[in-house]
Amino acid sequence: MPYYRAFFGWWVRAPLARFSTPEACVPGINMKAKVYVTLKPSVLDPQGKAIKHSVELLGYDGIDDVRQGKYFEIALDSGLNEDNARTEATRMAREILSNPIIEDFRVEIEK
Repeated sequence: MPYYRAFFGWWVRAPLARFSTPEACVPGINMKAKVYVTLKPSVLDPQGKAIKHSVELLGYDGIDDVRQGKYFEIALDSGLNEDNARTEATRMAREILSNPIIEDFRVEIEK
């Protein structure tokens, strides 16, 4: 029996099983792209320097340098094969998630 569920301010009629788990809300997802974005080695990292200073004040020894970055997890549709998924994630990382002038990125595909 359908029930009514609030969805972005609208009440919609939906079967209960469709919204029972987070995975059920997005059908067909079975791969994940992990994108790591870091500053290029030649770019100064003031946030990394501040982190290094803070951990030294907290008593951590042996820290030579700290560089900060960004991490993204992207859920991919099951309609993509691994090569297409890597191509799309790499394109997204290059065009949207990173600044190619000052940042490098690495893409990993997880099944």
